[in-house]
Amino acid sequence: MKYFKKGTQVFAFELNKSQDHLITSDMVRLTDAEAEAHINPPKTLADLKKDKENEIRQRFELDSNNAVSALGLKWNGGFDSAIKLDAAMRLSQAAGAPNVVFFDLTNNPHLLSYADALNVVINVAGSFQIHLTKKQDLFVQISKATINTINNIAW
Repeated sequence: MKYFKKGTQVFAFELNKSQDHLITSDMVRLTDAEAEAHINPPKTLADLKKDKENEIRQRFELDSNNAVSALGLKWNGGFDSAIKLDAAMRLSQAAGAPNVVFFDLTNNPHLLSYADALNVVINVAGSFQIHLTKKQDLFVQISKATINTINNIAW
């Protein structure tokens, strides 16, 4: 295709000259670079920011759900895990049980004291909070980024 511009409109014509009779004298032929920019316009800063937020969100989802070490064991990480562990501990306490059973990353049960259970909850929740804080800080950087700085932001 060959591209011509008339005012703000861009026209595309076949290279085989079959449409050349439609090209008027007030049309200006676009260079290859101009045509490429018209067909595939560069992303706006808003587009780049949205892409960067999605990239950061994906990394956050992966990293915030990584396994967490506590008491020499690996536990499921992430917000949901922290909430469920905390709820299991509180329900066990409310029921008057002397201990609580938590399941580790490989789904093995562990009978824990409330002090040890709290240690696990704090480690899992703390790990999630660290990742959440990092994500939120990066989102602030993204909101302030310019076209020249947006690509410098990374997880």
